[in-house]
Amino acid sequence: MNSELTVAVGEIAAEHQISAAQFAVLRVLIESWPDPLTCSDIGCNLLDRTPDVTRLLDRLDKAGLIDRKRCTEDRRVTHVHLSTEGKSRTIAVVEQVNRFERHLIDRLSTEEQRLLTHLLDRIRL
Repeated sequence: MNSELTVAVGEIAAEHQISAAQFAVLRVLIESWPDPLTCSDIGCNLLDRTPDVTRLLDRLDKAGLIDRKRCTEDRRVTHVHLSTEGKSRTIAVVEQVNRFERHLIDRLSTEEQRLLTHLLDRIRL
């Protein structure tokens, strides 16, 4: 199921002219909306702890999907938030991914779904 989901997320993101890695960043940003995040915050919230967050942000900025603003108190810190276009594109991808995830979950019996929920609750931090 996981590889099927990974492939599907990549394909869905590509339909919206973004990579799966870029979508991962956008998804982190939409979860904090409307509050901005720092580059460090974004990196810590990614499942795949890529050291390449700055390059991903450069591409998203160039595509007009994020806005970056230097912190006035500490110029070493940059705040990142979704642009209007970035927000709408992220929502579109999230909705498609959610439908696909629902399709995967619907393959499970009611009992399997309960068990999965129970196990996920047990490992949740």
